[in-house]
Amino acid sequence: MLRLVQSDTAAAEKAIAFVAGSKLNFELFKDQLVLAQGEGTALARAEKAIREAKEALDLFTAGA
Repeated sequence: MLRLVQSDTAAAEKAIAFVAGSKLNFELFKDQLVLAQGEGTALARAEKAIREAKEALDLFTAGA
């Protein structure tokens, strides 16, 4: 996770908290992190990726 966020420990902390051992959360985070490359810092990219991944995650739980 630390490598994904370019060794930014604050970004890694947020990412680890979001993923929390869930393979689905991890995959969604990775996909959204690629799309968030326009953000200025690793922390901003991680925060945007988490926001977008949470929106995508809602698609999996909407019918539950």
